[in-house]
Amino acid sequence: MYNQIEEKILFDRLYTYGPPASLILADYTLEAKGPRPMVMPRLAAMECDSAFNKRLECVDSKTQASNILLLAFPGAEYLAPLCFTSILLELARLGGQGFHPIVKFKNWRSAKSFIKQISPLDSSIRWVGSGSVESLVWDAGFALVFNSISLYEALLGPSIIIIPSFLDSLQDDNMLQETHSKIFDLVGEMQSVCFAKSVSDIERIIKNFQGCDLPKLILSERKARKKIVSNKFYLECEQGIAKL
Repeated sequence: MYNQIEEKILFDRLYTYGPPASLILADYTLEAKGPRPMVMPRLAAMECDSAFNKRLECVDSKTQASNILLLAFPGAEYLAPLCFTSILLELARLGGQGFHPIVKFKNWRSAKSFIKQISPLDSSIRWVGSGSVESLVWDAGFALVFNSISLYEALLGPSIIIIPSFLDSLQDDNMLQETHSKIFDLVGEMQSVCFAKSVSDIERIIKNFQGCDLPKLILSERKARKKIVSNKFYLECEQGIAKL
């Protein structure tokens, strides 16, 4: 879309949140060095390794392992309504097996129709319509997240990441889309980032980690997870990047 604009607005100073945006908007600023890098506020608070390590020591791994977080992206806005609904029903089922599903929406307005849709099967689901992703991922052993900015927030947290890769969640490639092959090419094979090929695959992945020391695993792959994030978004640790 940006490449098709013929009469570009040239900004005296232009800030971008990541390398892909800097590349796309290179011709939209008068500055010779191009757009100025800036850390996205949503990611800045989660980047610090020393704070992460200290916080990880306080995680109750047994409680964490039973919490399953779905960062909710319903309807046409995120192009995967069928996949999203199937996951809601699966979480309702897992909630009856000793797990504690948490579904986070952007706001209560977007949540209402989906809460109504699966009621009364949702008695074990905790619905959340406000607050930050950061606070929720620190309570969750598993984070189900579609390809969006919230994926990168979750990667900076302590959860096993499960990316739905079935039904209408299989979308055309774009600058935020992550696939198994892209992640493998960037950092190699990872245990803490999984792709669910079907709705039943979600339970299989979760149960494969039962009894595993999740904090230890996440810590061992922290560097790789941050590399996935920094491939798309600037982080505070990089030199010369503006901070808010």
